[in-house]
Amino acid sequence: MALTKAIAQAQLARIIASYPDAVVTVVNGENSASCVRDTRTGEAELDDNGEVGITHGTVRGNADTLGTVSNGATITVAGVAASVMAHRTDSMGALLTIEYQLQKQI
Repeated sequence: MALTKAIAQAQLARIIASYPDAVVTVVNGENSASCVRDTRTGEAELDDNGEVGITHGTVRGNADTLGTVSNGATITVAGVAASVMAHRTDSMGALLTIEYQLQKQI
């Protein structure tokens, strides 16, 4: 059986249902979707205003639900504003992977 867009999106939905601790809500403009957060790392940097925590991560969600995104755009990941660093859609157009960066005071 060939992998189709519908099958890929159904498998993502099963993963989201099976691993709720790995799921975050991503908001892209007026679009909102439950996505799987694959990675998350933080590092501290010194800034003129004090120490700033930087978090890089990757989320994967349904491309149809999330809509079009561009590098440098602002999205919301788990309620926190983030900048899109890179994005890619799989060859079927089913799944959208977004690499993002958050910045917030710690």
